[in-house]
Amino acid sequence: MSASSLLKNVESDARPYELVELVTRLSSYHRIQGSRDLIKAGDFIRASLEELSKDVSVRVFNYANPPRWLSPIIGWDLIDGEVRITHPEKKMLSSVKKAFTSVAAHSPSGEFYGQVSYAESENLIPDDVEVLLTSNRSLDMYFEAVKRGASAVLIYRRDAPSRGIPYVGLFPTPDEAHKMKAPVVCIPRRSAERIKTLLNRGEKVVVEGFVKSIYSDPRELKVVTAEFGNGEKEIHITAHYCHPKGTVNDNVSGAATSLYVARLLSKHFEKTPRYSRGIKVRFVWVPEHYGSLALVSRLLEENVEILGTLNLDMIGEKQTLTNSTLNFIRSPVLLLSEFEAHAFKIFK
Repeated sequence: MSASSLLKNVESDARPYELVELVTRLSSYHRIQGSRDLIKAGDFIRASLEELSKDVSVRVFNYANPPRWLSPIIGWDLIDGEVRITHPEKKMLSSVKKAFTSVAAHSPSGEFYGQVSYAESENLIPDDVEVLLTSNRSLDMYFEAVKRGASAVLIYRRDAPSRGIPYVGLFPTPDEAHKMKAPVVCIPRRSAERIKTLLNRGEKVVVEGFVKSIYSDPRELKVVTAEFGNGEKEIHITAHYCHPKGTVNDNVSGAATSLYVARLLSKHFEKTPRYSRGIKVRFVWVPEHYGSLALVSRLLEENVEILGTLNLDMIGEKQTLTNSTLNFIRSPVLLLSEFEAHAFKIFK
């Protein structure tokens, strides 16, 4: 039977509510790189797979010793946080109780109260800054604000939906941890524009808030794999499972879908062993970049031949509502293969 026929059989067995259950469970973890919840999410994926297949494995790496292209990351866990305007009006801007993206990943703990200043570049930060509002998400901007006395930084995104609270990650290295002194809270673009309007009128804008979080030594990171077939050559189906609690598209959509497909596929491999001949299919769940680079580097050291990879990343948007585009990204010309031709034919 062809791959297309196999996919049709898998599709016919699918039950949408079962996928929704996986999405709900996986999105319940605050899956920030370096966090305890990311480890728990990896354990959940492994446990879900072990019910179905014996060929499930977990490769453990560490954020203290990442692939040479990446920097080490300290451990971090979020407890709570919020920010509100107290003058000239009273309003909650963002809170972890509403969205876990309200606190930037790897923000330090602390309470703050002060007048807001707005700047988009390091040289424009006032020397007497108390709380800085900016869309500049660089660590250099943050460190300069701290150096000039900021007790907190409020970040928004110019390209975000007006009411959305953006996901921002700081990801300091262990060597930079001592410079993380001011909490970083994220607010909607609409709220940022309101503050900027008030400042342009010459009004004083005062905010207060807090962040409760915990730093730790770099933690382990888990790459979960499930194998089908016994061939010497492999095809990988990957998805990263990190990112904030409560978010779905990036990338619970890809991680939960590949997990569900693996569960469905296992039934057909058990019923029809001929599917597994010749080529091994390896499903892979990784923390983004850190897990994928670490795994591929290890497999290359083990002389594993990988024919190609299907990476499922942010596949959950309803494009009629978001006006977005589903992109199929081709491999570089030097890496073109029969695998890509078959994949293009199947998904065309």
